[in-house]
Amino acid sequence: MALHDEILREILSGRVPFRFKIRDLKRTPGKVAGRYMVGRGEYSEKAINTIPRNHSVRPDGSEPGDYVQKGKEPAFLWYGGGEFELVLDHSHYLQDVTPEDEEFDPSEGDNESLVLAHGRVVRRPLPIKVDRDRVLRIARQEPDPAVVIVRYIAEQPFQANYRGQPIGSLKSGWGERLLGYFWPEPDHNWLNSSKAVNGFSVQIQRAIVALEADPRNTAAAQEVLNAFKRVCLWGGVRLPESNPFALSTEVLRCYKALSQGGEPPLNCRLNSAWTKLYAFAIPDKCVIYDSRVAAAITSILDPVIQLVSGFPDWRSYADLGTIPGRGGSRPRSLNWNWRKGYGVWASQIAANRLCNRVVTELNRQSVARPDCRKIDDSTLWTLREVEAVLFMEGY
Repeated sequence: MALHDEILREILSGRVPFRFKIRDLKRTPGKVAGRYMVGRGEYSEKAINTIPRNHSVRPDGSEPGDYVQKGKEPAFLWYGGGEFELVLDHSHYLQDVTPEDEEFDPSEGDNESLVLAHGRVVRRPLPIKVDRDRVLRIARQEPDPAVVIVRYIAEQPFQANYRGQPIGSLKSGWGERLLGYFWPEPDHNWLNSSKAVNGFSVQIQRAIVALEADPRNTAAAQEVLNAFKRVCLWGGVRLPESNPFALSTEVLRCYKALSQGGEPPLNCRLNSAWTKLYAFAIPDKCVIYDSRVAAAITSILDPVIQLVSGFPDWRSYADLGTIPGRGGSRPRSLNWNWRKGYGVWASQIAANRLCNRVVTELNRQSVARPDCRKIDDSTLWTLREVEAVLFMEGY
């Protein structure tokens, strides 16, 4: 893989900062003298010193490196003094995006795979996975939507897929499913991701505390932006706001409302990037309600909607909606007229309530049910862990 991709691995693992210096790439000596390990690749010191600059531009597009001058797309932003940031693609810093174009890794879309066949790329939808008979049996016994989700995932075997192909062994129960989580690639498991996620949360919360004390704090506003860049890089989504002061103002408004369980003002934006930011800012209340998590919840509940919608607490979840993913919707035979949840705060709030209720129910059931427990871990389930299992179910 290219150095650009290996640096991405290092950033996702937390070994290299989002805005890195060349010296950050020379911390692990290679097997050969004068070479260094970056990600899974081994590079000479000369390559590490020259490749980023040759493939870079200034943030304003000026001073292109040698290869950019020759027509190559820039892979790095250069800040001078040996300091760089990755560019995911040429449109990464667009100010707004459509839901269809929001998740831009074409080989790892939420709803269908791009498969190389005889030298050409073709679309092949993944099969529907929900066992309707199983979920109907559960709901008839107890129509609480949180119970239905907990029991269905505990009882339904799960096979992970990567780019249209089965990967790993069949998983049974919540604990095995969490161990089977990966993002963005199979070698990046929940242990790796949880370290990155915890780092995002610490950075965002620290910056918000500083902004609450002084909304004009320039350093804190920049730290929120830096954290948001890392979150978007990790999540494979575009950065929807690159002005630190506009971002910090909006984040403070949303943070206050969400922390109190309310709905943010209408001028606060929401998409697959923003939901991640607020989930890490308020980790015990906000779920990442993106297309995968939405697909998991709506697909499990859809066959039994007539039963669960009669449950007393359903009113709290009635605004749940579908979220589109790149490439269109996975072919699911959804019968209920689910609302469109993309960009709708009421849908996000409903998802927050339901997923937190799932966490509570899962921890309650784990006392008596082994298939609701973590593997070799006696701690209580967290919202991030439940979210990770739902994320895998929703692919």
